[in-house]
Amino acid sequence: MARTARSNLRILGRAGHLYQDDDHTRKTLGVSADYLYALDDHNQLSANLAYTNFRFVGATSQLNDFDSYSSSAGLNHAFWDGKA
Repeated sequence: MARTARSNLRILGRAGHLYQDDDHTRKTLGVSADYLYALDDHNQLSANLAYTNFRFVGATSQLNDFDSYSSSAGLNHAFWDGKA
């Protein structure tokens, strides 16, 4: 069986604003990356990294600003030729 793609890289950006009671209270900005690599027809490695910052708009709320970091790694295996 011919394989055309062994790996896949996906990079995503995100931004958002939260309005609560018609008041702009928080904004977010972040980026994430996913990487998939096929070892063979039955096994696939995956990895993910993500970063998001959360910023409160009001000067009195800025003490609540925080950053979020996450990562993951995995191995996917298909049994019975991937048929369910």
